[in-house]
Amino acid sequence: MSKRKLRLLVEKGYVSGWDDPRMPTISGLRRRGYTPEAIRDFCDRIGVAKSKQHGRYCPTGTLHSRRS
Repeated sequence: MSKRKLRLLVEKGYVSGWDDPRMPTISGLRRRGYTPEAIRDFCDRIGVAKSKQHGRYCPTGTLHSRRS
């Protein structure tokens, strides 16, 4: 999702902010309970680039949230 489309969701009030757990942002992932180590591991596995990437946002089993 582009930053422009995400910004519209925030501005129109569909989500509470950039850290809303439904947002595909680092702060959204943290609010969902993903650990920094899991986020780093995910980035290491798929790579991070400024160019547009195609693929799934969060493949099943790649990230592990902490268990309460």
